[in-house]
Amino acid sequence: MSPRQPVPSHPHTSSATPVGGSVSRTLKRGLQQTTRQVEAVHGAISATAFGLLRRIPFVGLPVRIAEGIHDTIAGGVYAVAHHGGGALLDVAASVEESALAPGAPTARRVGALRAALNAVAGDQLAARGNPLAIAMGFFCAGQRLPLDAGALAAMLADSFPARPAAALQRIVIFVHGFGCDENIWLGGSSADRVADSADTARAVSATALDPADTAAGGQPGIDAGIGERLADDLGLTSLYLRYNSGLPIEDNGRALGELLETLVAAWPARRPEVVLIGHSAGGLVARCACEAVDDAGEWPRWPWQRQARMLICLATPHGGAPLEKVADLATQALGLSPLTASLGRSASERRRRIDALRRDLAEPRPGAATRGIACRLLGTSLADDVEHPLGEWLGDGVVSLSGATHHPAPGDVASRRIGGVGHFALLQDERVYQQVREWIAALPQKAAPKATRRPRKAPAAAPAGG
Repeated sequence: MSPRQPVPSHPHTSSATPVGGSVSRTLKRGLQQTTRQVEAVHGAISATAFGLLRRIPFVGLPVRIAEGIHDTIAGGVYAVAHHGGGALLDVAASVEESALAPGAPTARRVGALRAALNAVAGDQLAARGNPLAIAMGFFCAGQRLPLDAGALAAMLADSFPARPAAALQRIVIFVHGFGCDENIWLGGSSADRVADSADTARAVSATALDPADTAAGGQPGIDAGIGERLADDLGLTSLYLRYNSGLPIEDNGRALGELLETLVAAWPARRPEVVLIGHSAGGLVARCACEAVDDAGEWPRWPWQRQARMLICLATPHGGAPLEKVADLATQALGLSPLTASLGRSASERRRRIDALRRDLAEPRPGAATRGIACRLLGTSLADDVEHPLGEWLGDGVVSLSGATHHPAPGDVASRRIGGVGHFALLQDERVYQQVREWIAALPQKAAPKATRRPRKAPAAAPAGG
């Protein structure tokens, strides 16, 4: 084909997805091709350099030994970059392709790609003020919640006209994990309605599902999201957090705490109860928010923390994740060559922050469970039998069973292990939903607080003889 000839159009190909595969798989091919080219150039340069050194008298043997060590290390580095990077992009591709499946709404596709971009380079995007950096916010029925009291009340009344006042008394905040956005919590049909049209978002009530999501007999259909089902079954309000998962977890936890304080202050109901549900790294973000102390080391940092009733962590790596060991090896390998040293330093810094956070959370100090916040931990395994050693080794494909159900602090802590389901599939698993529902339903319902007045100061006594 001549370069001047127009390229034939592909009417059935989405502009969001490259021809021949997803963005992640295209990046994988590019990474592996580039790695091979760089390795070839590196090999040619090193062969020339070592060849010249071997000609110098009396140093031939040491040079050959050094060349052998160099070739072994360089081969390992390029193997990690070629296969390790490809494996990570395969994982990203599986998530991406589920979001880019035929029939997925355009808004959901764009959101999934933006979330993945922020996971990889969110800290750099935020530091440079790039508009692609995700700003943290709460979403409900596909709309970002305003944090002004008047606008918030008007939006809730307009979006959910049939919501009873009692539903506003308990807020459930859903916190997604690394590389995701709030759509991961939504069922198929509900996500499509929310993303495709703002008008249909009004049909997703916190206390009544759309008829399209209700199976025969009035029970929620399998396409209903966990938040919708909890709102329908328990009469509460479900809100979804969207945030930049490329920022440090502790920074996102602090930002969530600040944002929750603003939300609760503007909320139509006075002193609502708060339940936080985090998936994967989202559980660490929620836990950081619940356990944050002020500058003097005192808890609570924010008044809403005393209103938090329960923290539920789904497949959260409290004790580490098996993939981190692979990441450690890759990071060490990257640091062995000047060509990849800068990448290794960047990966090491992010790994150092995660390790520091985990050590801090593992210290024997008062945590959320000892502050009166019930902690519920749920881990899953790809193996059907969670008691089998293979079940622990496999975990959910990302997080091990012990890593998800380990919590060092004493207090009101309970855990559950479920077999035969993976890291992302657990969000649509009926057993997981029933367990989460059971945990929240067991919380005693508190009466709405009455308005209180500060006691007046007693008038000063009149002076004697006055």
